[in-house]
Amino acid sequence: MIRQWRADLLGKGVSVSMAAKAYRLRRAVLMTAAEDDRIISRNPCRIRGAGDEHAEERPVLSVGQVFELADKVGRRPVGSIRGLK
Repeated sequence: MIRQWRADLLGKGVSVSMAAKAYRLRRAVLMTAAEDDRIISRNPCRIRGAGDEHAEERPVLSVGQVFELADKVGRRPVGSIRGLK
């Protein structure tokens, strides 16, 4: 059932990153049910790598781009960082 649920998420266009977050949450809830509360005999979330994320690094503005953006909105950053290399 867990494998089908995950496959359905991915099949509906949910990103791998969001599916991994959902899987980790479901795994944590079921881990509590199995180990702490003893409601179920074992945690059925046993898909290797299903909770792993490999998101790309987000782009970061350069100092010049920050100043360009600041000029466009009419505010300048505080301090003198233009002299930094």
